[in-house]
Amino acid sequence: MTPDTLARMFEPFFTTKFTGRGLGLSAVLGIVKHHHGGIRITSAPGQGTTLRVLWPVADLADVDVPAPDPPHVAGGRGRLVLVVDDEPEVASAVAALLLEHDYACVIGHGGQHGIAEFLERGAAITCVVLDLTMPAPGGREVMRELREIRPDLPIVLISGYTSDDVRAELEHGRTRFVRKPFLGDELAKAIQDVLA
Repeated sequence: MTPDTLARMFEPFFTTKFTGRGLGLSAVLGIVKHHHGGIRITSAPGQGTTLRVLWPVADLADVDVPAPDPPHVAGGRGRLVLVVDDEPEVASAVAALLLEHDYACVIGHGGQHGIAEFLERGAAITCVVLDLTMPAPGGREVMRELREIRPDLPIVLISGYTSDDVRAELEHGRTRFVRKPFLGDELAKAIQDVLA
């Protein structure tokens, strides 16, 4: 990478591609810093780039024995969930996790397609799983439009952001947040909570 690109690579929404939003490395850096780690980068045009993720050494005396896995979260009994994400692989993975919990799923590929799917299926959709960081219309815009159509619509927001970054969105009683990456049980629990 050039020095200019190297200096900006962790900026949210910076990208060298024609499409996309460049949130990936920003989210990675946030996760690594959250765990008191760091990232070392070496890069030169024409020679390639190496990223090394550095983690603090664990003191085995401070390591807690993990609690047993919680029981599997009960399923959705065929309830229809609209999954809205502009990345097809992510949308498919989320839908697969929900299918394991007995939810039926329909995918909206991006904000506009998600709104169209919602309008087509109407009251059949019991909940929306919505990625916040999509190109226009972004997750917040999609959320506003869907809530104009159905104000009490249960929505689970997913993002690499932290819950502090989405505090305003969570003020609506029928909204939950799950930070990426997440397990299927975490997402299923959030859906159960927002539907309760």
